[in-house]
Amino acid sequence: MKKKPRGKRVSRWLWFERNFLENVSEFQRWTNIDVAEALGISPAEATLLIQEYLRAMRLKRSSFSIQRRGNTSNALWTRGERRRHLTIRVRQWEGDLRTMTATMDKDLDQLGNLNPSLQAKVNAARANAEVSVRVLVMTIENALKEAV
Repeated sequence: MKKKPRGKRVSRWLWFERNFLENVSEFQRWTNIDVAEALGISPAEATLLIQEYLRAMRLKRSSFSIQRRGNTSNALWTRGERRRHLTIRVRQWEGDLRTMTATMDKDLDQLGNLNPSLQAKVNAARANAEVSVRVLVMTIENALKEAV
């Protein structure tokens, strides 16, 4: 069993994060038995550590997110990305979305210029696309606020 450092007290969930989750690859599946074997503790204690980590995650204190698949008795767990990496990826995705919208605007302008009778449909398509992009960006930003 890995020893907790003396002196400065480390919370159990943070100890679990540092000694187990940081050594598990992203999206690798693991069970409470795997945690117990890796940390030299009982499966029951491993389950308690997972529960404490879930509490810390809900309070937005943890660095990672973990997810359970399956029933409690044979649950498979996975560790997600670090929260800061998730923030970076979402920002990049939003930039890509804005680039796509700008490109689409140029194509719609060209279509309207080539066929003026389609201008009303082009304008409607542009308006629908702008609303859809705004909704997507708002959804992503709200999800990010909840995750981070």
